[in-house]
Amino acid sequence: MAEPGKVAMVWNRVAMVAALWAMAGCAGGPDKGADVPAPMTAREAFMLDGAIRPDLIYPEPVPLSPAAFPQGRVPVKAIFDQAADLARCEPGRLKPAERQQVLDQLNHVRALHRLPPVRYEPADDRLTTAAALIMAANDTLTHTPTPAMLCWTVEGAEGADVSNLGKERDWTDMGDAVPNVRPSGVANWLVDQDVTILGHRRWLLMPALDSVSYGRTIGNPPGPPTNRQVSAEAIRVTGRRQDISRLGTEVIAYPIGDYPRQLFPSDDVALSVSILADRSPHGGNGRGVVDFDRALIRVMGPDGVALPVRDVGQDYEPFGLANVLYWKLSGVQPGVRYQVEIRDIRVHGVSRAVAYPFRLIATGAPVSGG
Repeated sequence: MAEPGKVAMVWNRVAMVAALWAMAGCAGGPDKGADVPAPMTAREAFMLDGAIRPDLIYPEPVPLSPAAFPQGRVPVKAIFDQAADLARCEPGRLKPAERQQVLDQLNHVRALHRLPPVRYEPADDRLTTAAALIMAANDTLTHTPTPAMLCWTVEGAEGADVSNLGKERDWTDMGDAVPNVRPSGVANWLVDQDVTILGHRRWLLMPALDSVSYGRTIGNPPGPPTNRQVSAEAIRVTGRRQDISRLGTEVIAYPIGDYPRQLFPSDDVALSVSILADRSPHGGNGRGVVDFDRALIRVMGPDGVALPVRDVGQDYEPFGLANVLYWKLSGVQPGVRYQVEIRDIRVHGVSRAVAYPFRLIATGAPVSGG
């Protein structure tokens, strides 16, 4: 850390921006890694300034496992026990291992953020599978599908309303080749690239999230062009809540600590901070409880120079935790430890400050111990 007199002090005041709800994919490749420092303590990374309450639980850091998030592409048959037939509105049968992989990835991400794990609710698979079928058959994304859409069902409409949705499209060669697809997983929703208010990320990192279910279908939608292959996914994230009354984590920041590089693939991805001020299952954490209007952001590199901060905004819609401060950085490098400092966050009208480090670790790099 540079001496105080040598630090370039660059602060950015939050500005309100308009937000759109959309879905976008993520992409990123491996980088060369560096030695990883010891993980931070829970106090260092996850407390607002103020006294520690002994009645709360302060989770410790967990081992980083970049290999938990496979990259590349896999054959469709590696994901399904039975292929889909979109012309007949048959979604196919997803391998149980795919659903388990999604649950394991989500819980790994939540552990990196010192959030409690979620369980899998198989009874909701009918909703998420039916929602994914509607999205694939119509080659679209919507949380409000209509009965006029192909393969519409009541269950599918409900599933679309309570789930994060995702879709990708590939093109076959003369209709006789089946493209490989990306593995099942939560990375796209966590990265939430080009999704201004980060709704998908906020649902995955909602502290009180209790359970999820996952559905996916892949096939050729009816009608032209005939050489499309569409993959659609849905993960239920709304509804049930778990008890977090004793959870000590107050700051939900992305990225934070030692973080997989493939989960923060480029400078076009927004960083974010949300504050857990009310730990009741349906707690009030929106505007009036948490306020970022005066917040000042500074991100320092190891040379004591502040990185340029851009595209700053805030939102209080009830997508997961009902507050988020977001911004983008220019010049983030893997293997480099950065320090984020945010001043003048108002919590119940009191000015608070947050400080935490993050470091992007490339696939195959050494990992921190727990």
